[in-house]
Amino acid sequence: MHVIFIILILFLIYSIPAFLALIFSKEIQITLYYVTLGVLFCLTQLFNTLYNIQISSHFSLNGGDISYSALLFTAVFLFLTQPEPKIVRNLIYTFFILSLFLVLLFYFIKFIISTEIVINVLDVPLEFLEFSYISMIFSFILFSSEIFLLLFLFKKVIPLIQKKILSNLVITSIYIIILILDGILYPIGINILFAGEFFSVLNGIVAKSIFGIGFGLNIFIFLTFFPTKKSEFTAVETPFKLYLLPPKKKILVNQLQNAQNEINTLRNILPICSTCKKVRSDDGYWNQVEDYLLVHNDLRFSHGLCPDCMAKLVDEFELD
Repeated sequence: MHVIFIILILFLIYSIPAFLALIFSKEIQITLYYVTLGVLFCLTQLFNTLYNIQISSHFSLNGGDISYSALLFTAVFLFLTQPEPKIVRNLIYTFFILSLFLVLLFYFIKFIISTEIVINVLDVPLEFLEFSYISMIFSFILFSSEIFLLLFLFKKVIPLIQKKILSNLVITSIYIIILILDGILYPIGINILFAGEFFSVLNGIVAKSIFGIGFGLNIFIFLTFFPTKKSEFTAVETPFKLYLLPPKKKILVNQLQNAQNEINTLRNILPICSTCKKVRSDDGYWNQVEDYLLVHNDLRFSHGLCPDCMAKLVDEFELD
């Protein structure tokens, strides 16, 4: 009973930031999600060796696993609320810089501790530091791959399903499956990188299944109560490669030129009354043609009569 209570409390703590960000503006949302993701990434590395929750004699829930599950959960919120490719690219770049910083930090700590002039007060094993920075590199590669896989499946699957509830279930299931896949790949990768280590694949599957269902339920609730977010995500028709690499300068220049051409075309369209020939201004007022041109082109008019109008006036005077 105590184990279930602890797990529920952890789910609540890790879920609150993702939902809380929704009440703020877009710019603040992005900042909050980035900060939350950065903190979760650091907690994943810290809690990975800090604590375990024993749920039975054979299985335990690693503290790093629940932090990582929350990390992927928050990333899903970020995708669905801010679907622009630039947001995803910045997320990957941020995690790369953060990972690089932590790897260098752990490597430097290992280096100075291994020297004779430094006293290891906390008696931190050098093997622990080596495990930390190598596993961090592997975690970043795995996280980036899972992020792009999530995005790819979301982009391909969501538009094909019209029923909202079924679509929400599919999105939730994709998250759970990716998380279980991580529960398989991470132990296998660590066991390969460190011959002396043994991480149980079965324990990883059980742990990620529990966390996947817990956080997946929150994703389903989010999609149910905020259906417009999913519509906005699918409405962004962007080539998937732009989530990996920024658009080339030539493409941006062409897009800017096309936008400028459209603006110029709209400016060249002059609304004119088909009966009285008055011209509508940008403020919505109807003016004589000469008044409009005087304002917009700095022209002066000299009024006269064309031959046809002169003939009509002569005819009218003769009739009178």
